[in-house]
Amino acid sequence: MVQVLADADNLAARWMTVTMRIVGGYGCAVTAAGASGRLAAVRWPADSRLVAAEGWQRADLALADAYRSDSQPLLLVTGDGDFAYLASRHPGPVAVAGVLVARALREAATVIDLARDGAGPLVRWLDRVSLA
Repeated sequence: MVQVLADADNLAARWMTVTMRIVGGYGCAVTAAGASGRLAAVRWPADSRLVAAEGWQRADLALADAYRSDSQPLLLVTGDGDFAYLASRHPGPVAVAGVLVARALREAATVIDLARDGAGPLVRWLDRVSLA
């Protein structure tokens, strides 16, 4: 099962909603963290774990706490580089879906730029890792 860590503070609600609509169809294990208002602005898959985390880096800490290191695929829904170390050390396949993704993440994972490339690359990545 694909583990999804979503930083609600780091991606506009419209991009997050599109991404969650897609990952919801794959039965991914979603954990999302961020400010309460940002979490409320997105339609999350039914079994998502939502963590209200207000303040600087609080969402990042909540997501790092939720992370599990295993060989299963990991999808980071963010754009900032705070998870570059985690992405580079994860033993399974890693993708990052976001807008204007930080260079540090580009070096550690498959990057899906939702604004530039649309949702197609995300669907193809999920198809590939879900069948493996």
